[in-house]
Amino acid sequence: MNDALTKVGKRIREIRKAKGLSQEKLGEECGFTFSYIGGIERAENNVSIRNLEKIANALNVELYEFFIDLRSERKLAAKAKQVDEIEELLINLDNKQLAKAKTILFEIFKK
Repeated sequence: MNDALTKVGKRIREIRKAKGLSQEKLGEECGFTFSYIGGIERAENNVSIRNLEKIANALNVELYEFFIDLRSERKLAAKAKQVDEIEELLINLDNKQLAKAKTILFEIFKK
């Protein structure tokens, strides 16, 4: 299942692990039990916004970070890298070669 609870729980787990915290330590910081934190991460507990805010504060992140889809960010980062590589190739061309490259690209991607 790929619903909101699953996505938020997964993000909390990713952030918690990136910060080197156990479920127990995060629970202590928030005033929750480790089993409650585990239940959130496994999408077994329907967590309130207030409790999400406590978790965000304990992790020292903004609340919206629990709702970011990292797959989209990674895809954008990969595309940005490819665009940078293409840009580097184009920068090294003289004007005549650049005009050819532009013509080729327009032909390939014309709609």
